[in-house]
Amino acid sequence: MSLIAMWFRWLVLGVFIEAAWAHLVKPSRLESVLRIMAIPHARAVAFAVTVVDLLIVSLFVLGPASGAALAICYLVIVSVGVANTLRAGGRIVDCGCSSKPRPADRGLFLRNALLGFGSALVIAVPQPSIAEPAAWLGTMLFVLYSIVRHWIRHLSRRGAILVEAAA
Repeated sequence: MSLIAMWFRWLVLGVFIEAAWAHLVKPSRLESVLRIMAIPHARAVAFAVTVVDLLIVSLFVLGPASGAALAICYLVIVSVGVANTLRAGGRIVDCGCSSKPRPADRGLFLRNALLGFGSALVIAVPQPSIAEPAAWLGTMLFVLYSIVRHWIRHLSRRGAILVEAAA
């Protein structure tokens, strides 16, 4: 069971690293979603959301249960806000939560439910903190992998490098 909880820890951590990266690189995408949701002061709220993303990532590394609890709260708030917008007739073409455009549809709710379940599992099954060397090494390798992957995607979209599919 602890192996499954550890896997979910890395999964949720990776999703929030990607969200934080997307919000840092293209804050205008998140701002446009917040405007569609009729949230006042979209720019300030977008900044706050980015800070919360980074806080969740930090807490997942330092104290997994705290990071998981904050992630669950965040996912519930986002899901309720998106559901209310969709129910009111709004259309969110891009949720702004990843490096590529994703529509806010049933898939978003399914993904958030899976991430919430994984976060609850991280709370239920004790996880090592960053103070333990193996967890530290795993976390650093995962963060490095995520940054390099996103940087390569970013550069390939700008035409700076060519990424060809394997035949």
